[in-house]
Amino acid sequence: MAENDFASNGNDGMAMIGNTRWSIGSEWRLGYHDEHGYETETHIGRYIGKMQWLMPFVGFDWRYRKMEEGSIRKEPVWAIKHKDNRAVFGAGVEYTLPIYSKHKQKYLQMAI
Repeated sequence: MAENDFASNGNDGMAMIGNTRWSIGSEWRLGYHDEHGYETETHIGRYIGKMQWLMPFVGFDWRYRKMEEGSIRKEPVWAIKHKDNRAVFGAGVEYTLPIYSKHKQKYLQMAI
């Protein structure tokens, strides 16, 4: 499954492939210029258990955005500040509730 949305300042999209045990998915946001930025988020996970409602996953998030000189960006105090480029490895668990509502929780994030 894949979808893409074109806009005046870039495009957003997602692609996913999976079967009864594995799931690989990616989301992206691509700006037409450096100031609009580029970012992608990719995860791979494996459903476990008989009912397959729990999926541990690992993934990688990358972002690039060219900031103008003198621009101010507010970030949390604990965040590692990367002005233009950020890459993060993450791991977590996604679970599906009985009404088929999916929720994702990241437990580990490490800046690269």
